Amino acid sequence: MQNQRIAKIYDRQARYFDVGMGLGERLLLGRLRRRVLTEARGEVLEIGVGSGASLSYYPSGCKVTGLDLSSGMLGRARRRADKLGLDAVFFQGDAQRLPFEDAAFDTCVSQLSLCTVPEPLAALRELGRVCKPGGRILLMEHTTSLNPALGKVCRYFGPMLTRGAACHPNRPIVELVAQAGLRIERSERHVAGIFVLIWAAPP
Repeated sequence: MQNQRIAKIYDRQARYFDVGMGLGERLLLGRLRRRVLTEARGEVLEIGVGSGASLSYYPSGCKVTGLDLSSGMLGRARRRADKLGLDAVFFQGDAQRLPFEDAAFDTCVSQLSLCTVPEPLAALRELGRVCKPGGRILLMEHTTSLNPALGKVCRYFGPMLTRGAACHPNRPIVELVAQAGLRIERSERHVAGIFVLIWAAPP
């Protein structure tokens, strides 16, 4: 039931999603995406690919597989990939139960999607399962601000975002990655600690 609710929310948003995110992409998110995705290589899996906002930041030579619950978002991602001439395929599916074999990908990616997955630990463990030994797991997520005042704001608005957009904005991302058994190679916090970049490896 949770997955159905999430899919419906993002199907409704799909038509206008890029317009709503446009300013944030230009001013901040695009820069953060580029910073982490420059290390993507080979066969790439991106969970929660959404409308494909990250697709233009993959280095040449990457073959991208995108997965999302929302058919509406996937339609936009396919059109974006076609415009970019990107070698990409897309699947509608659940990040908590990936329909791929073990060690199938050189690089696994999540960009602002772990806030929405009902069981983020399950999704992270699945990324570790499908990532090849020696591969990379590249994450850009958001969490509670390190600034005390902004942290209070994040916690105050968190329940509203969860109810309205199925977003859990205050998840402890770094701790979840470690709990999932992934090996964190480095991490960075940006914008008062709200955005987290993580370079990790499978168990």
